[in-house]
Amino acid sequence: MIVTPSNELDAVNEVLSSVGASPISTLEDDLDVDSLNAQRILHGVSKEIQSRGYDFNTVNDITLMPDADSGLVPCPNSYLRFFSDGMKLIRRSGYFFDIESQTNEFPEGLSVGELVKELDFDALPDVFRKYITVRACRIFQMRYLTSQEIDQHLMTEESSAYADIIDYDLMQGNYNIYNDDQTISQNIQRS
Repeated sequence: MIVTPSNELDAVNEVLSSVGASPISTLEDDLDVDSLNAQRILHGVSKEIQSRGYDFNTVNDITLMPDADSGLVPCPNSYLRFFSDGMKLIRRSGYFFDIESQTNEFPEGLSVGELVKELDFDALPDVFRKYITVRACRIFQMRYLTSQEIDQHLMTEESSAYADIIDYDLMQGNYNIYNDDQTISQNIQRS
C-alpha cells in the first residue's frame, strides 16, 4: 500500500519503490536515470490531473494586467487552462494571444473567466498527492518493469485513490443541481 507522500521527494521514492529501485535522498543534481524518469513521470501526471481544474487550482473572474516592459499580458507555463468570454485565448511566446482578433495587446488588462494554474506538488491536497503518486507508480512500472501482478495491485490502489479525489471534489465543489445543471436551471427560469 502506498502511503500519502508529504513532499515530492517522498513521491519520487514511492515511484522508485514500485519497481524495487533504491530510494534517493535528494531531488537536486541527481544523475540516476531511474529517479530522473520517476520525476519526469510524476511531473507529467501532476500536470495532467491538475489541468482538469479543481477548487484548489482554479481562479474565476480575474483581471490580468500587462507587463510594464512589454505591455503584453504574461501567460506562464503554469497556466494550464484559461477561458475568456468573447475571446479564443492561446499562449504564444509566453504571452496571451487572442486568435479571434489576432492580437496580444490588452492595454487595459485581460479579463479571464476561468484560470487553472499548476501548483507545486507539495501544495496539493493530500488526496491529490496520493492519487498522482499512485498513477505515476503505475505508469513507471508499466514502462520499465511490466509486471502484470504489480500492475493489478497498483490499478486497485489507483482506483481507490481516484475515488478519494472524486469524494474530495464533491465535498469541496459545493455543487448544486439547480445551479450547475443547464437543463434544470433553464426549466426553473421558464417557470
